[in-house]
Amino acid sequence: MPRPLRRALLDLAAAALVWLLLGLTLMQGNELWLPPAAQPLGHALYRLAYWLTLPGQWAGLWVRPVAHHHVPASDPLLAAALTALGLLGVWWGLCALHRRWSAWPASLPRPGRRELLLKLGLGAFGLGGLAVLGLGAWGVFVEPSRLVIRRYRIPIRGLPAWAEGLRIVLISDTHHGPYVSLPYLRRAVAMANSLQADVVALTGDYVHRTARAIPAGIGVLTGLKARFGRFAVLGNHDHWAGAEACRAALLAGGNHLLDYRHIYLGPDGPRDEPMEGALCLAGLGDLWEDERPPETAFAGVDPATPCIVLSHNPDCAEYLPEGVRVDLMLAGHTHGGQVYVPGKRTPRIPSRFGQWYAGGICKGPRCPVVVSRGVGMAYLPVRLGVRPEIVLVTLTRSPDQGEPDP
Repeated sequence: MPRPLRRALLDLAAAALVWLLLGLTLMQGNELWLPPAAQPLGHALYRLAYWLTLPGQWAGLWVRPVAHHHVPASDPLLAAALTALGLLGVWWGLCALHRRWSAWPASLPRPGRRELLLKLGLGAFGLGGLAVLGLGAWGVFVEPSRLVIRRYRIPIRGLPAWAEGLRIVLISDTHHGPYVSLPYLRRAVAMANSLQADVVALTGDYVHRTARAIPAGIGVLTGLKARFGRFAVLGNHDHWAGAEACRAALLAGGNHLLDYRHIYLGPDGPRDEPMEGALCLAGLGDLWEDERPPETAFAGVDPATPCIVLSHNPDCAEYLPEGVRVDLMLAGHTHGGQVYVPGKRTPRIPSRFGQWYAGGICKGPRCPVVVSRGVGMAYLPVRLGVRPEIVLVTLTRSPDQGEPDP
């Protein structure tokens, strides 16, 4: 094959690959029509396409910023065009460098010390690049699926005798959509069911980016089994995808929706009416998107009744109304930052209080707050040093509030 023709074919193949990956990015989650068996591959390609287009998205913000809720976003077509030009430019630059490198031995049969040092430097740079690529591949394709179970024991003052050892499984931030597939979520459901929960607490962000994910992304959670049922609140992403559709899907799946309301739990199951020796489960709406007063969640609750609150955003612990008893808050939202940097912890936490509510058991001003690091991913499709998790909280009786055991 003539050399010019071979170069033309390689250029054409590179351009086709670029536009294929960009096409996946521009689909904005519409690959969800793929059958479940093919979804893991489709979602892996989507993650790769996202990272390849990220420089183009940042460049697009300078040219034509577009508001996307609380997150600035660039025009997808503009980002795709800028990314395509950038990737093709890199490809042609590599081809030119390869041609010059190939001609080097002929022009310099006896390389001197400077040329030798240059080659060694380029080799070290290449090895460093491979290490970074390997670390990135781990964070994009491997770590996000390494689910772990975290266990905590929380003492509750005045906990009813029947609730001693009550097992609450906390599932948060499943984010079904472009980054998180149904087979992965089914595996998470199976792991959660192995814990034999008495209560399943669902603290929001069930879908990501697209309303098309709502039926399947919430429907898969109906496979969660618990003696007393599933109790849910909405997160900010659920509002962005369609709050009413998410509420309808949760109720159709047999979940107890607790946004700004409460329910009483007794040895015979949940009830709407107060009863002797009950445990109160209350829910708060999303701090960013649902602006109803939090007092409505606790209206009529006896301060003598132990109360556990479900909230998507752990920052709600800072704004609990006065005169209301709260013994424990269960939350998510922060994802643990998704990336851990030694010495700096996590670079970005979506909280007004920085690292305080990053994950695990946190000390709120009124009560302990158990913050799940989440099952899925949002914003950037990567987890590095912050594994996805399912949380098991076991309640114990305590004569006073005390400090939670790690």
